[in-house]
Amino acid sequence: MYISYNKNDQNINFNIAKNKINFKSNKWLAPKAYRIENDLFQKCGIDSDFKNNSYMAECVEKTVNIFKDNFGHWALPSKINAETINEYGVYAYYSNWNDSVVVDNNNKCFENEKNLITEMKQHRNLFFLPDWFSTIHPLHIFVHEMAHSAHYHNLESHGNGSSMNYLRETKIPTAIGRLIAKFKLSKYAATNMNEFMAERITKDILKNLTPYGYYRGNSKDLDYSNIFCNKWNYRYSTPQAYIDYYTQQVWNGDIVEAKRAGDKIEHYLQSLEAEETPVVIKNAKILTEGIPGLEILTGGLFNMFKSATKTLDKKNDLRLGNKLKSEE
Repeated sequence: MYISYNKNDQNINFNIAKNKINFKSNKWLAPKAYRIENDLFQKCGIDSDFKNNSYMAECVEKTVNIFKDNFGHWALPSKINAETINEYGVYAYYSNWNDSVVVDNNNKCFENEKNLITEMKQHRNLFFLPDWFSTIHPLHIFVHEMAHSAHYHNLESHGNGSSMNYLRETKIPTAIGRLIAKFKLSKYAATNMNEFMAERITKDILKNLTPYGYYRGNSKDLDYSNIFCNKWNYRYSTPQAYIDYYTQQVWNGDIVEAKRAGDKIEHYLQSLEAEETPVVIKNAKILTEGIPGLEILTGGLFNMFKSATKTLDKKNDLRLGNKLKSEE
């Protein structure tokens, strides 16, 4: 296992000792849901109640296995329940207060695979650009909420669990940073740093998922604690490098460095413009300031983004680490 945080799976969120058995699904009416509730408790210490919804239980089981195999028991929530969510547009949520994932039991999209796929297609990419979700995979909602759990437990392991509440209220610094997050991940990823992290994890997992729900990627790619340093050697030259740098800061919960880096990266982009980098980056930034309905301009913005990426790729000799050091 490549992901190591000096955690002990036996005492970090492995809840068999503290949870009480709470099988709610009927053994005869929904044997699959009942079996999965039993397995989740016995194998992972997760207290669950799917209210006889076997399809929801199956989706949760696949998602739990993905996180358990690629992160560890420490990343799993204590509870996963089907409940009524009386909030428009909310399919599910993770609460770090009681370490639980809640999925809306009244939403018909969770009744079967056909309904869920139809629901996800409503968030299909528009003109090849991500809409509210970074993928339209049927497991997206479940992976997204479990990603919040993994993020919280990683922060908690560093004694920084309270920062998750702050992340939920903090946007990605700079307009250009939010624009890049929208292009590379989704609109939702740009709402705050907490959703940015969940959408990053979700996209990384689902793009490597087989139709049967097995992760075929390398677990090393899900180690976000040092992802920018490992991949770029402190070089910032592309929008993907920007995403990786922010992922590293938000995953580690280093809010001060994340905000500081936002200012530095903005200054870095301005310095590239001063060196006659094409003005597409500047134009894209201007377009995002105070103009509602950005999605109307997605076609033109996509072409500008491609051009900007190609141009920035030619600047590989410029290293963010050296520039930050020289400016201190």
